[in-house]
Amino acid sequence: MVAQELSKDHRLQTLIDAAKSKGVNLQFVPKAKLDKMADGETPHQGVVAMVAPKPLLDIYDLVKQIETAPAGTLPLVLALDDVTDPRNFGALIRTAAGVGATAIIIPKVGSAGFSPAVGKASAGTLEMMDIVVVSNLVDAMERLKKAGLWWVGAALDPKAVTYTQYDYTGPTGIVLGSEGAGLRRLVREHCDQLVKIPLAPGVESLNVSVAGAVLLFEALRQRTK
Repeated sequence: MVAQELSKDHRLQTLIDAAKSKGVNLQFVPKAKLDKMADGETPHQGVVAMVAPKPLLDIYDLVKQIETAPAGTLPLVLALDDVTDPRNFGALIRTAAGVGATAIIIPKVGSAGFSPAVGKASAGTLEMMDIVVVSNLVDAMERLKKAGLWWVGAALDPKAVTYTQYDYTGPTGIVLGSEGAGLRRLVREHCDQLVKIPLAPGVESLNVSVAGAVLLFEALRQRTK
């Protein structure tokens, strides 16, 4: 659906032409209708697409994908523990796609889920990433440990090492917690190593999407060095 008021905007013409070439049905509607469809909160820039629900994976799919990957393939998995802000979730999807992560794991309960805000914040990369939904994050971590993954948890903890000191060049899972409470106790205890990002005095923490980007790109840096 394209806003009638913007149908002559040259910036949208490329998108309109691409949709027509793919046989996508186009409707030109009042911008107010798009505002309502986007809940009045998600900027839509004059275009809204209605799509089928994204296919999701379960933990068995991911374990099989890792165990049957070609020799030399290094999995990099991101797990989110109680990350409920849709914009943070979308930004983390975008970052994970940017580093070529294998998949993202989220719990059925205690997750931002899927919404227009998540899709918008991911800038389209939601369609590129494998998303795994699990009933129990700790159980999922254990299953992936048996498949060869080592878990790194981001936490301000006395046992945590500076994030650059960890070796991410093996099969790695990175788990992030909520900004308010951080990693839950059981999740933290099932990590093989805790890491921290040094901050200036007076600054307690980073936004979870920023912290995730720091760790994911450190993993990419080490793997491509």
